[in-house]
Amino acid sequence: MAKLPMHRDLAGFDFSASSADARLISELASLAFTDTAQNVVLIGGPGTGKTHLATALAVSGITRHGKRVRFYSTVDLVNLLEREKHDGKAGRIAQALLRMDLVILDELGYLPFSQAG
Repeated sequence: MAKLPMHRDLAGFDFSASSADARLISELASLAFTDTAQNVVLIGGPGTGKTHLATALAVSGITRHGKRVRFYSTVDLVNLLEREKHDGKAGRIAQALLRMDLVILDELGYLPFSQAG
């Protein structure tokens, strides 16, 4: 289960109000980069559409390309990993993520982590 925060697609993204390259984003929507284990990093200030675009790429991957996708708020993932380690079950989440074609980490760098995170 992808656990997307909302359903978004590229048709609903206003490229005219963004500096995002529509051609590049459309190319990324093929998710061909996942076949060669490449990373994509969306950079921009708050409210620039990074989460919308990441979610739209996930939706495209799932619905059009049959990809296995998982979406996390980075803080939520770190908290889950800390809890997993505390419970003596370290590695289970990592093993599950290895089975994914695409893992999206949203809000990377926006909130501080604990010392262990």
